[in-house]
Amino acid sequence: MQAMNGAHRHPLTARQSALDILAGEHRAFDAALAGLVEQVALVRAGKAPPDGGLFDRSLGYLATFMDRFHHPKEDEHLFRAVRSRTSEADAVLAHLHHDHAKSARDYARLRRYAALVAVGAMDAFEEMAERFEAYARQQLEHMRLEGEVMVPLAERVLRPSDWLAIDLAFRANRDPFFGAAGGARSVIVAPTRG
Repeated sequence: MQAMNGAHRHPLTARQSALDILAGEHRAFDAALAGLVEQVALVRAGKAPPDGGLFDRSLGYLATFMDRFHHPKEDEHLFRAVRSRTSEADAVLAHLHHDHAKSARDYARLRRYAALVAVGAMDAFEEMAERFEAYARQQLEHMRLEGEVMVPLAERVLRPSDWLAIDLAFRANRDPFFGAAGGARSVIVAPTRG
């Protein structure tokens, strides 16, 4: 099949597809975090009233997609595959896994504050805002560590068969807010060996 510009369309490898999905999910997560950071800034500047329902729904998205789909797929598939091929990432993997486990507790705490804001407890807004900003900074650092350390290591040590399993797992994700599978494309080349 030829693209409109006449160039041939090349099928994605499982590695490319998995990395595209991972990057797409990180972009969606980053956009959701940025939206909440912006809303907090508007409230602090007196340009918008605190909307506990909005905060709760946004945090609910983050908790649902990231902690029920994205993080478990990283832990169970990407990180496990890397761990099976090398021990050089053990400290980084332990740190990333700890972050994943901690984020569920962070969401629960933030949603309690959002619920208080929703019923008019305005003194809870500032505590929620400070905790959320700290959480957002931690998550940005977490994604940076994944992108700058874990992904290059995975690209170096994983085999085509590892990538196929990782890609299949990530393709099963369906982001309820930003769309299906983090923007994955559907043409995959199966590994010939590995």
